[in-house]
Amino acid sequence: MRWLFVWFWVLLAALTFNVRPAFAQDEAKTDKKEAHPEKKDGDPDDAEQQEHKPPPKMKIGVQLESVTGFDAAKGTYSAEFIMFFHCDGEPCKPEIDAVNAKSNLSKPEKLVNEKTFKVYKYKAELNAMVDMADFPFDEHVLPIVLEDRAENEDSQWELDEKLTNFDAEKCKIPGFAPTRWLAAVVKDDVGGGTKVTQLRFGLEIQRKKFMGFLSNLLPPLVMAMFIMGATLFMKPKGAQGRLGGISGSLLALVMFHKGALPPGGTLTLLDKFMIATYFVYVVNILLTVVMLRADDKKQEKKAEIAYLIAWGAVPGFALLAWTLVFSGLV
Repeated sequence: MRWLFVWFWVLLAALTFNVRPAFAQDEAKTDKKEAHPEKKDGDPDDAEQQEHKPPPKMKIGVQLESVTGFDAAKGTYSAEFIMFFHCDGEPCKPEIDAVNAKSNLSKPEKLVNEKTFKVYKYKAELNAMVDMADFPFDEHVLPIVLEDRAENEDSQWELDEKLTNFDAEKCKIPGFAPTRWLAAVVKDDVGGGTKVTQLRFGLEIQRKKFMGFLSNLLPPLVMAMFIMGATLFMKPKGAQGRLGGISGSLLALVMFHKGALPPGGTLTLLDKFMIATYFVYVVNILLTVVMLRADDKKQEKKAEIAYLIAWGAVPGFALLAWTLVFSGLV
């Protein structure tokens, strides 16, 4: 019985010493795993880091190939342009959209599609802000406003001025002449503290001045000068015929003015010129009526004075009114 008791305590001691180190070793392994957890594929933290990784820096150039269908009344035009993308790393996946397009950009024609250098060709129907205030000597800007379709605030765009230009031979618009281009990369604040990178390209066009003068200003100017010259030489005795000639010419001017106006409600330079010419006609008509009434009352001296005043007032008022219009003072 005594030997059984001794063997029991020996066996218990042996088991105790064997289990405790194993337990301690397992506990140490557990602590090590907790201190250095293993990373598994698809870890959300890794995905988040990749998601916030800024895109590569991109140098962008724009070459406007052609402009067609420019409508000054609606402020619309069609354009074909080539985009150059030069990235300083990968992934180089430019996805752009035109802010001022009537619809989304067409699928680009990929002329060059290398890893870090790409050349795409686009076609688009675009809108432009048209100001007809200086018609027939008006100038306009045909814009192309491009932005990152992903609206990534971290987009790093830089304008490549060497690859930015327009083809003067193909960008021909009837009645207009292209003068120069402007381009810049800006950060546009879209609200809520969000800024979107945009590339803004604009082609300045100017109406051909000689054609504008010849077709819009020369006809009423010649008519007004001819009628003024012809009627001023008519004596007070011919005031009746003088009044008829002035009235008929005024009606013709109004009809020409109505047909020459561009669509829209803007007060143009042509409007100001025609209004000034109407005032010249009004002065001539008033003095002619005075001559006519004086002649009916046999007041020859009064009629002669009105005739002499007309000789100075009509040309002088015309010169003053037209000078104010073309100097921009009215």
